[in-house]
Amino acid sequence: MEDRFARLQSISYSVKRFSTSKQQAAGDRWLFHFKSPDKVRIDYLEPYNRLIVTDGASLLEYLPSAGKALKTELASLSPQKRAMVLSGAFGRVSVDGLRLGNYQEMLRRAVKVTPARVGDNKAWLVEGANPRYQVYIDQEKAVPLKTEIYDSDGELVLRTEASSLYQAAPGFWLPREIASTTRAPDGFYKTALSLSEVRVDEAIADQVFRFELPAGVEIATSKQEEKK
Repeated sequence: MEDRFARLQSISYSVKRFSTSKQQAAGDRWLFHFKSPDKVRIDYLEPYNRLIVTDGASLLEYLPSAGKALKTELASLSPQKRAMVLSGAFGRVSVDGLRLGNYQEMLRRAVKVTPARVGDNKAWLVEGANPRYQVYIDQEKAVPLKTEIYDSDGELVLRTEASSLYQAAPGFWLPREIASTTRAPDGFYKTALSLSEVRVDEAIADQVFRFELPAGVEIATSKQEEKK
């Protein structure tokens, strides 16, 4: 399931997300571009504009409304610090249910694999322990159809359900819709997310992952660099 992502030369898509909780409801929208091995661009469009782009050597986070940008030289960081910085930058636009996250750690905790069904789809049910999880994977399309992740007390942390599977490229399937339920400090919130304009292994110019800031933008240096 993860190998199909590792083989990608490029992928891009548009995302719309709507989240609801007891306190509020909100929507956001962004464009995502990836080019192997380590180039990423995220154009966050709603509810405000924000650009996050890395060419593999540096990471730029730009907020036009504030006229400010944060730049981090990734090449100077340790692999652990680099992963932490990128995770923090991309966390706002992570898509629960599209991939498994730390799948190697989940694989280590797997205890049983059995045939199952999710609607009309034949699936493999992978169950893990310490703490518990369940992942339903489409047998033919290698897509996670449903996930349930629990904490050490047996309480639900995250549930995702994917639907409207779409063949974006020969043998490469993605869901068009993902619904999720996530636990937060003030209770659970629900998210409905849709993917569109998916492009797989199409040419993306390197220039897409470079950005010249407008004149007058205040550029800050990340704290990670200052601690060297």
